[in-house]
Amino acid sequence: MSNVKVKAPKKPVKPVIVVVYILLVILAVVYLAPLLWMLSVSLKDNAGVMSAPFSLPDVFHFENYAAGLADGKTWYCAGKLCSGLRCSR
Repeated sequence: MSNVKVKAPKKPVKPVIVVVYILLVILAVVYLAPLLWMLSVSLKDNAGVMSAPFSLPDVFHFENYAAGLADGKTWYCAGKLCSGLRCSR
């Protein structure tokens, strides 16, 4: 007698599971695409944003972040920094 182990046959994948995974992938793209676009635009200069807003930047301009923090126009909400939100007081 040999000690060969036979694998059990795999269960077939249900169509409902396939549809759920397709919907989850679509939702992930819908949620992540604006964030990636925002990151891409933040690394461009003004001319690059106006000429091709949906392309990747040719040169990464990290000085945009330094300029945004240095100009003193940061907004605070209840003692915490709110990025991109203006709170009326």
